[in-house]
Amino acid sequence: MAAGYYTADTAALEKLRDYAAAGGHLVLGPRTGYGDEHGRARFAVAPAVLGEAAGVHYEEFSNLREPLPLTSSGMQLSPGAKATYWADGVLVDDAEVLAGYQHPYLGRFPTVTTRAHGEGRITYVGTIPNATFGADLFRHLIPRPIAADWVRDPSVTVLSGTTSAGRVYFVHNWSPDPSRGRFPPGPNSPPKRR
Repeated sequence: MAAGYYTADTAALEKLRDYAAAGGHLVLGPRTGYGDEHGRARFAVAPAVLGEAAGVHYEEFSNLREPLPLTSSGMQLSPGAKATYWADGVLVDDAEVLAGYQHPYLGRFPTVTTRAHGEGRITYVGTIPNATFGADLFRHLIPRPIAADWVRDPSVTVLSGTTSAGRVYFVHNWSPDPSRGRFPPGPNSPPKRR
């Protein structure tokens, strides 16, 4: 995820683009790539380096005085999902629109777009989501988390990552009381300790 990555050199933006081309799902947020490595506005259509791969660009933006409700065009939105603080005036070149602003002027711009790029995908989010909208975005981006089959108490969260040795799970109990979490049986179960 690269949200608000304003000051970025060209090589860093190219690595983000290449990450998506190699099979990653890159999520871009407002102002990413707008400034160069010195924080100066680039002499390029925004978002620089990433716009063509994302299938979008923007020429204008706006501060939001109050949160704006959204319209769905391809993703599920919960009641109360809103854009806050910022709105990019995104123009679609070759991307699928997933959500838009419910507003008399900003409504002509999409809030969220997505586009396949190489083996992966780039999703552009042109605002700062409130908590409800943020949760909707993550449910859309990751409809079935890797740890979805874990059996666990409500206070237990499971995160994972990969290393050269394979997948690693991080299990956290956020309660002061003892809680349980159990790895689901199946082909991806960890090896039994001897």
